[in-house]
Amino acid sequence: MKILGIISSCVGGDWPPLLALASGLARRGHEVRMVCDPGTEPAVQAADLMALCLPEHQSLGRRFNPMLQQIMAGRQELAKDSTNPLAEWGQATLPRVRTALVQWQPSLIIGSLFCQHLAQMVAAAYRGKWCCVNPSFFFGDGNRLPEKSDFSSIGALMYKHWLLPPLCRAGLVLHATDALFDGVRSTAANHLHTGPLLWEIPGDVPSFLAAPGPPWILLSLSTAPQEGDLEIVHRTAEALRNAPYRVLTTLGAPDRLCQLMNLPDNMYVSDYLPHSAVLPFCRMIISHAGHGLVLKGMFHGVPMVLIPWGRDQPGVAARALASGVARVIVRQELSAQALADAIKSIQVDTWIAESVRRESLRLRSGNSLSLALDRLEAFGGV
Repeated sequence: MKILGIISSCVGGDWPPLLALASGLARRGHEVRMVCDPGTEPAVQAADLMALCLPEHQSLGRRFNPMLQQIMAGRQELAKDSTNPLAEWGQATLPRVRTALVQWQPSLIIGSLFCQHLAQMVAAAYRGKWCCVNPSFFFGDGNRLPEKSDFSSIGALMYKHWLLPPLCRAGLVLHATDALFDGVRSTAANHLHTGPLLWEIPGDVPSFLAAPGPPWILLSLSTAPQEGDLEIVHRTAEALRNAPYRVLTTLGAPDRLCQLMNLPDNMYVSDYLPHSAVLPFCRMIISHAGHGLVLKGMFHGVPMVLIPWGRDQPGVAARALASGVARVIVRQELSAQALADAIKSIQVDTWIAESVRRESLRLRSGNSLSLALDRLEAFGGV
């Protein structure tokens, strides 16, 4: 097949599951090209795929982020009939994509959740089949609406009005999450829970992780920064300043280190490290409850303290809590003392230890990527 994948760096965890699929399809002999932006181009290149990189001024973030900021500031509504920057971006970008493809005609288009408007338009233009890859839990189909408790207040409206309608039109929807972890399934025949689809840019593991000393905790923020989320780092620094732990902190963006001051000696900071490579060294995770990192934590058997900050993170945290693999601190209740109490609780809770061990064994026993690739090939007619 000739397959076109479409991703954007605008929303942190939106693209890695699709890149896992794209690289897997390429290994199976299919011809794969990727529409990306400067933020995701290094990942596409690391996956050894052909990149059709949009210029920065045409990236999704240039339309989506200003609109979201206006909504959060109360200067714009988010309703059924309000302007949809995802659809607007798709319409504006389609001509450039068609020009870049020249005579190359894809038969299968795979779009990440936030790029599905463009994916639908490309599929219509080339009369191809269209698959949407949802990077997180199931949030609705033609018969169900998103649960408000799974999202921030603005996130619930965004999923309902901007993301759910095109999702209902996709020929195939792959939910890149574990069905038991999710606890909710679609009744539609074209929806499939694949299990975790994990992909990371390779990177070197710092040698100091293997040095003798106190156990490591991984503290990680989203690769798409959220307003105020550095508070998680500040409160962790307070909670663990004199504690018998070393803290490996990944900020997700290289320009954020300058915003941190007076960090304790036991806290090491990096903009990026591949989590799958460092988690074997870690005793615990502290994070914003991003779906990708939570699934990695479960896969590697590492318990978590989660502080859901926004987007779909309340739903991810609720599922991790129900699975017995995490303690959850509500954003409004975040403090150094709350973190210290949660960390101590995980240290002594044998039920959490058993839960993460059980979930790790279960997830490792499957082959999510193979299942998803088989379904994609069948959908594409192979």
